[in-house]
Amino acid sequence: MTPEQLVKEHIESNKARNWDLYENNRHSINQSFVDKQDWDGLDNFYIDALKLVLKPDELEKVLSYDFKSFQDGLLTALQKANEKAKSDPSLKAIYFEYDT
Repeated sequence: MTPEQLVKEHIESNKARNWDLYENNRHSINQSFVDKQDWDGLDNFYIDALKLVLKPDELEKVLSYDFKSFQDGLLTALQKANEKAKSDPSLKAIYFEYDT
């Protein structure tokens, strides 16, 4: 799928309120980059899609967001969940929800 196809399908799925199509596309796109461990390709794919729908100043604003605090908080929460899982062998699952 190309960024152009993603934008087109995203617009169609929004009009149809078909969130499954959006989720399926997102998963298959992301997975193709994850399988290759192509993190730059993943970033660039979505940046290219954003370029199709945002004005240059809007794109610049989106790209300037700093996600460090989000990443740090997520890492801390996942480390705690991992420690809990290791310390309790009877634990069957951990429900993880990250509130933004």
